[in-house]
Order: sequence, then C-alpha cells, then structure tokens
Amino acid sequence: MIDSIRKTCTAGTVTEFTLSASAVACRVKNFSDGAVLVCTGNEWDENHNIRINSNMYEDIRANSEPGGGPRHAFCKVLIQAETTGIVEVIRHG
Repeated sequence: MIDSIRKTCTAGTVTEFTLSASAVACRVKNFSDGAVLVCTGNEWDENHNIRINSNMYEDIRANSEPGGGPRHAFCKVLIQAETTGIVEVIRHG
C-alpha cells in the first residue's frame, strides 16, 4: 500500500504530515525552490533532521536501536521549509 500526501509548506514553519499507517521508511520529495529539513516522530528535533535540497528527494528510514535492534515505526513526518513550496511524503508498504 502506498500512502501519498502533498502539501504546501510555509517558509520557516514546521508542517506536519500524518501517514494513514505507521512506517519505518518513506520518501520525501521537495518541489520547492529551497531546501527542507525533515524529522520523523511527534516533535521537531533541531539536532536530528535531514536536509533535502530543492527539487530533490530522499528516502528516510527510521533509526534502529543501538546494536541493530528493531526500527522504530513512525506515523508523522515534520518538515520545515526554507522557502514556501510543495513537498510530498510517500509511505511505502
């Protein structure tokens, strides 16, 4: 099952994408003219995010526990855009 959400993200504001089911991986496509920062989980973490440049995409995977334990599933993807533009989050399943 594929879950796709496309939103316009406002510059400097965190936009929440809530997936219909939990996932350990998703693809984030940045269609904006600036970079976006991506976090998974319920809260924005300034120290742990992934940068995706303009008109690029990244496959985001949940962190595993130390020692190679199980991955932590997530239902929310939080995105902060440098410039206002469209971002798409796709859950693979």
